[in-house]
Amino acid sequence: LNGEAVYDTALAFEGNDFSDAGALIGFGILFIFMFLFGGFFIMLLLEWAFGAWFSKAGEQVSVSWSNSLGYGVLYIIGLPILIALAFMIVIGIPVGLVALVFYIFTLVFGNFVGALVFTHLYKDRSNKKWSVFLTSLIAFLGAVVLHLLTSIPFIGFLISFGVLSITYGAIILAIRKRREGRAPVVEAA
Repeated sequence: LNGEAVYDTALAFEGNDFSDAGALIGFGILFIFMFLFGGFFIMLLLEWAFGAWFSKAGEQVSVSWSNSLGYGVLYIIGLPILIALAFMIVIGIPVGLVALVFYIFTLVFGNFVGALVFTHLYKDRSNKKWSVFLTSLIAFLGAVVLHLLTSIPFIGFLISFGVLSITYGAIILAIRKRREGRAPVVEAA
């Protein structure tokens, strides 16, 4: 007014009602519940489809966890290198994309898979006869505890890396053992 800036309080922004932070927290809680529900559903499907494999992987952990750890470290570190090499070759790009999606899936849901393997290890050692749903439910509770443990700074990363390495190494060894157990193919002379 009259060449002077005047602050009009009627046009002022109304006080912060923390709606942005509340929405962010709400979406965060919703995301956590969706992740846990999705994880349980994936565990249920994996247990239904591959329960016998998880039992064999549990046996591999009980026989030689150090062997499983070694193969798992090779998987966790070696597969990204192979994916990068596949992307360098034009023909390997589709294979690299599929492998990348698979690798990301195994890392994101690795604690759930690890909980299934260790639940089968306990189940087989204790001679329990659990249904698919009960096995998945107990493994889910173990996965929640594992997620809480892996949220600890630095130590959680080491726990997660160790569990994922042992889990995927045991699965690789179980698959490898099954392939070695097949009858030899006799070739024609």
